[in-house]
Amino acid sequence: MSGDLGQRVQSVRKRRGLTQRELAANSGVSLSLIRKIEQGERDDTRIETLRRLAVALGCPLTALIGSAPRAPESRNGAMWVATRRAIEAPAEQVRAEPPAEADVAETLAAAVRLYHDNRYELLARILPGLVVDSEVVSPQLRARILQLTGSVMVQTRQLRTARTVLDRGLAPIWISLAPNRPWRSCSGSRMRPGPG
Repeated sequence: MSGDLGQRVQSVRKRRGLTQRELAANSGVSLSLIRKIEQGERDDTRIETLRRLAVALGCPLTALIGSAPRAPESRNGAMWVATRRAIEAPAEQVRAEPPAEADVAETLAAAVRLYHDNRYELLARILPGLVVDSEVVSPQLRARILQLTGSVMVQTRQLRTARTVLDRGLAPIWISLAPNRPWRSCSGSRMRPGPG
């Protein structure tokens, strides 16, 4: 990707008739960084840096970063069937031996990287297990797992599943605030806390 980015920056810069030095002066980005970007040596360019280059070049940011990668998703969400099952019935899928909290946290960190790298095929394999494991970890780790799962479901247009994840994430909060009162889920259905 960094080579593509460099080619796009260089192409727009040349079309505007600017030298690398002029672009550096106009954008406030160092000349050496612009050279590294154009040569494809930097694959970790911050979005703020790209925004400054886009403003100086008088072009939209998308002209530099390219089109957004599409989430590989079929209309019916076949890729996410296992994740949906894990979300809808996590108690039925609890592992015989609970995982160590540190292992779940490590897996979550890897899943977050996959999400940010738009590697949905691999993420679709990891996420169901994380959702199942969220039932036996600390509330903080559970919240992070459900947050990632909800984000993935929204990103891949699995909106009903995202709503279910949100309901599951909010339920403990609402129940702790008003343990004896029914509350409405995000989908509008009335829910009552279970016993205990």
